[in-house]
Amino acid sequence: VLINETAIRCLNGNIGHIVKLDNRHPKKSNSTFFRIDGCNSCDFKDYCKRWMNKKEENFKIFEVVIELQKYINQSEENLLSPKGIELRVNRSIQVEGTFGMIKQDMPFDRFTRTSLDKVSTEFMMVCLGLNIRKLFKFYDAKSKNKFWIAPNDLQPETKKKPSAKRLSNKVNRKKLKKEADEPNPKD
Repeated sequence: VLINETAIRCLNGNIGHIVKLDNRHPKKSNSTFFRIDGCNSCDFKDYCKRWMNKKEENFKIFEVVIELQKYINQSEENLLSPKGIELRVNRSIQVEGTFGMIKQDMPFDRFTRTSLDKVSTEFMMVCLGLNIRKLFKFYDAKSKNKFWIAPNDLQPETKKKPSAKRLSNKVNRKKLKKEADEPNPKD
């Protein structure tokens, strides 16, 4: 997780700082190398060092695109905010239901036109008909809004801390599967 422009925090909470590596070329453009020390006593070392050749080293070098990490942090904040919770809850009841209504309630499952312009016009007419149906449904006094609205006192969610045991088991399962898939030279 990016703390600021010059520091990151690993899964265990150790702080890493920018390091210049002359012998290593970045794989991604605009990326920066960060070094985190104290990895041998870390619970996440099996997961973090799974691609390293020298697993006994007490540090790990991470290649981070700082601008991308800023966007990732911002998106996590947005998703965990009360407005993000509201949007996530309501997402499942909006889009998929609309296509179901078009296919079932307004028996439309095939385009009858052939060119791209005619097909897009036909679909716009179907969507217009659907919107008119929804408009009349809202005019009806019996129908109510079925969307969930977040209460004003809803607190933002916090990001779950990763489980070292679960990640370590994931790495070990992949190792066992790889060993089982490899042919035995003694056979």
